[in-house]
Amino acid sequence: MTNHVHLLLTASTPEEAGALMKMLGQRYVQYVNRSYRRSGTLWEGRFRSSLLQEEDYLLECHRYNELNPVRAAINELLDVISLVGSRTDIFFENIAP
Repeated sequence: MTNHVHLLLTASTPEEAGALMKMLGQRYVQYVNRSYRRSGTLWEGRFRSSLLQEEDYLLECHRYNELNPVRAAINELLDVISLVGSRTDIFFENIAP
């Protein structure tokens, strides 16, 4: 999506998702601000998360994340998705400050 992201994460501890978003807020925003000579936040609202416990709902969320760019007809994202493939695992270790 051009104005938001959906992440489906598996965290070892309840604090890891928050730590990831904090790291993004600190590092990525600084990078974008320096690159484009701007200041301030990139995020419109606060980070939100939900715990998924039912396997069926987890699969539905995964399906939604995969098909969302297709339904929105965002060609740039479709090109990236075809390069990445249908399964991507990103492991973050030691992201706590």
